[in-house]
Amino acid sequence: MIEIKHHIDHFSIELISGWVDAGGAVEALLIELNGKRIGELSATWLRPDLRDSGYGDGRRGFTFPLRGYLISGMNDIRLKVGETQIFAGRLPYYDSGSASGAVVYGINDELLSHSQVRWKGESSPEDLTWGKRMDAESLWDIYQAEHRFTADTAILEIGPGYGRLLQTALKRKLAFSSYIGVDLSASSIAKLRGKFVSKNIRLIVGDVNLWQGSAKFQAILCSVTFDFLFPDCRVALANLASQIDADGTIMIDFVPSEVSSGVFEPDGTYLRKYTQSELTGLFDEAGLKIHKFVNCPLGEAKGKKIERVVVVATRGDRQVSA
Repeated sequence: MIEIKHHIDHFSIELISGWVDAGGAVEALLIELNGKRIGELSATWLRPDLRDSGYGDGRRGFTFPLRGYLISGMNDIRLKVGETQIFAGRLPYYDSGSASGAVVYGINDELLSHSQVRWKGESSPEDLTWGKRMDAESLWDIYQAEHRFTADTAILEIGPGYGRLLQTALKRKLAFSSYIGVDLSASSIAKLRGKFVSKNIRLIVGDVNLWQGSAKFQAILCSVTFDFLFPDCRVALANLASQIDADGTIMIDFVPSEVSSGVFEPDGTYLRKYTQSELTGLFDEAGLKIHKFVNCPLGEAKGKKIERVVVVATRGDRQVSA
């Protein structure tokens, strides 16, 4: 039986590429999507690296575009040489655009579940913020400028991660009556409970789309979380709007963008980008009124400046002086 050797160099919603050798060049590499054959190609692209490694003349490479074939949902991709399967993989795909460039809203339970896998798991602090631990000084400069925190302030934070907002608040000796942090990751919450021990601090495993507190909050905060909500943040906003006090303030930061998009990245992370006009519409729909978009530099990581935009909003029926 001929030994088939192969390697997948790239696998994403754009394409699949790599090389395959079956004692020589493979003239018929079959590609299946969700159980149906979508292509057959000759894996004979010249690969000098393979030639130098002893794979004949090196003509063993292949590439095949996938984007035009994928359906919205989880896609099963398989490669076969004859009846021998050499690769099987799954790709999440969400078609967030239309011909007009508008976002198409909808939800797929399997994609929703997939989008939460990374955030429910155990991550190092660095994995949560661009490969570097960060504080929240620049965020708290904005929070305290936009809301008056007192000993009666009940705070809700969504997605506390490794606790940078809470740690900075305690460092500043911020006044509050209670601080609740809600995160998808049981591992992160366990670590936070060991780090922050106080009768007025509660750290809870929960989903921002579903979790409900027992009382209203005067301040709801969230940093670097709403970008990853699938397919968008409208359900989360509606849930939070029902929990904000009449005089409360919601402050959530987003990645600045002039283009609306939603895509699963090669590592499976879902990333959603919003324009300011789109955010205004989403907040309005939830019964919230945006009063400001405040640019906020978080710091530097991986050789670039990390910029965010903080949305400052209140209940739609509240009047805020300029």
